[in-house]
Amino acid sequence: MGKNLIKKTDETIDPTRDQKIGFKAALLTLFLCLLWGGNGVATKISLQGIPPLALAGFRFGLGFMCIALWALWTRTPLRVRSGELYPLTLIGLLFILQISFLNLGLERTLVIYSTTIFSIYPLMIALLAHYFIPGDQLVIRNFLGFVIAFLGIIVLFAGKFHPESRNLWLGNLFTLFSSLCLSILFVYTKKIMRGINPVKLLFWQMVYGVPGFFLLSFFLEKRIDPSLLTSRVIGALLYQGVIVAGFCFIGRNLLLKRYPASKLSAFFFTNPLFGIILSVLILHEPITRELLVGGSLIAYGIYLANSR
Repeated sequence: MGKNLIKKTDETIDPTRDQKIGFKAALLTLFLCLLWGGNGVATKISLQGIPPLALAGFRFGLGFMCIALWALWTRTPLRVRSGELYPLTLIGLLFILQISFLNLGLERTLVIYSTTIFSIYPLMIALLAHYFIPGDQLVIRNFLGFVIAFLGIIVLFAGKFHPESRNLWLGNLFTLFSSLCLSILFVYTKKIMRGINPVKLLFWQMVYGVPGFFLLSFFLEKRIDPSLLTSRVIGALLYQGVIVAGFCFIGRNLLLKRYPASKLSAFFFTNPLFGIILSVLILHEPITRELLVGGSLIAYGIYLANSR
């Protein structure tokens, strides 16, 4: 059994062809989206006691431990081979940019704004995949699904774009840049994943990211006030680190190894839907008619984007 396990997790996993997304894979992807949907709320809570760059360092420090334990348990080889240093370094730098600007944006804007703007990344992924990943091209029906899902996002948050200050606009701009960085990271990861194990990619992403976040925090942020580290702040940090940065990241890369990037990205349009539902439950935001209409459009858009 040990040999079989090594065989499954070795870097020579058969990458010959992406598979069709079945019911179980769709269910797992939606579950990951649900967990990811709560990340904005958890981040906003943690920012009450921890500066954004330091928060990223703590969050992914926890995620790094989860991924390292997973690699140890599955006996995944982590040594950098010839030709891998450049792509692993590039992924690490993109990762630092993406998360830093996401947290800096959330510090300045509202969760609902950040969730809405950030949700554009699946469309960016699909368009980038169309041009840079062979065999992952969009057809008219798929593209129509993305348009409808994006319209659903617009309806979902209609009437909520009334920035009150320059600081809010800056937070929105940071979030948009983070969304762009994630779409580039996603497509580039898919492109190089043919020859590199997904767990190994995550491991080295964290190797660059964690010290990078703490280094930026040391030079750019104030020190943490221990009196602000409440149980609520710590609990939200654990959610981001163990659930999102650990479980969700591993799950996403394992799915990305087997399924088309453009088809998976369609499911990620549900992230803002889950995010607003969790915001209603945790931050007590009101349920609106836009939520019902927008959710229906998103669901139909996902159906079209994943149909032939």
